Amino acid sequence: MEPNDKPRLKFREYVTLLISVVALTVSLAGFYYSHLRTSLALEAITLEADPAGGVIVYQVAVVNPGNRTALITNARLLQRSAGNVLHASNPLGQVNLSTELPVVLEKNQILVLTFEGPLTLNDMYERGSDPDKGTGLEEFNGEPTRKIWLEATFDAMDFRGVAHTSSAGLLTAHITRREVASWSFDAAKHSIFER
Repeated sequence: MEPNDKPRLKFREYVTLLISVVALTVSLAGFYYSHLRTSLALEAITLEADPAGGVIVYQVAVVNPGNRTALITNARLLQRSAGNVLHASNPLGQVNLSTELPVVLEKNQILVLTFEGPLTLNDMYERGSDPDKGTGLEEFNGEPTRKIWLEATFDAMDFRGVAHTSSAGLLTAHITRREVASWSFDAAKHSIFER
């Protein structure tokens, strides 16, 4: 071997070096995604929305799939009005939330919120709209029906202090002044915020 010749790596040594470089790259990527990268997200999924018997049970899971904490400051169950009509009474005024808010959600944490309470169907009927024609839901037990919409609305804050408001899980129901004729709800995942 000449004094200027450098020792050459053998094939096995190249393979070992390549495997080490790949392992180091995977390790650094994992460290970045779990500790350095900021992932802000908060999602809501309606689990149950049942207004049968004039009592609402409306359950929503709030999920923090991000890697930073989030704050839920307020949650409300609201009725969408058929028009921009101001009413003196709140038909959902006796519906209570089972969880004390505000609540901090850590990363990968799930919080289940349950709204429960009696419905004042007469007031809700006044705020409703005429049902879609041809659906067979124009009347129920000989009484005319109205179409109403309920949804959970959230006020939240990300770890940077930025406030967000969003709603999720629209419940659509056909009601008379005395009873609920039919209902369905949106169980899709809704983003409260994401970055």
